[in-house]
Amino acid sequence: MDDDKYFEYLVSIGAMRPEEAQMARQQAQVDVMRDRSAMSPEGQMVGKHYVAPSFTQYAGQLLNAYGARKGQKQLEEKYQDFNARQEAMLRALRKPRNMAANPMEEEEEDFMGIRSMYMP
Repeated sequence: MDDDKYFEYLVSIGAMRPEEAQMARQQAQVDVMRDRSAMSPEGQMVGKHYVAPSFTQYAGQLLNAYGARKGQKQLEEKYQDFNARQEAMLRALRKPRNMAANPMEEEEEDFMGIRSMYMP
């Protein structure tokens, strides 16, 4: 039965790889938006005349900053959900292994959160 759960875990991890790649692409998009929002609008020379930046360029800069902040928040929520699902799968795999064969055995967590078996 442990082999079946281990196989299901491996399949689910393989199924999550595209999700991780998608989150990485979204993170790259958020980074580009954040970089664009940090760049200040510049005026241009048209012939011998200087044309100042338009207010729409400033508005676009603000929208990039807002989109980057909102996208980063959504990505953080996705990563938290993703990590929670992986942790739940790992706990499901470890649960049968932690069951004591002897009722006198007890579980104890060490300083790193790893459970170990000992006899009282």
